[in-house]
Amino acid sequence: LQSLQALSAESRRRHLDAIDWELWRNTRPREPQLDQGFVSNPHATLQISGETASGRATTWVVQLIAENGEWRIRRENWPNE
Repeated sequence: LQSLQALSAESRRRHLDAIDWELWRNTRPREPQLDQGFVSNPHATLQISGETASGRATTWVVQLIAENGEWRIRRENWPNE
């Protein structure tokens, strides 16, 4: 949780306690591959894909924001679920 907090945008940190961590771990790609990305300062969007812990293919969209000179995770979701 501390690592994710450090990578998260300020606006996202307060919501991390409400995450269902088991679901989160089981739906994210274990070894994500970057499919595509777009930047429009101060925002960026990444599309990543890979296999979940159960071997199921998944795609996630990660939205980033630049805060204090560093990219931070603002939001993420899995649109193909």
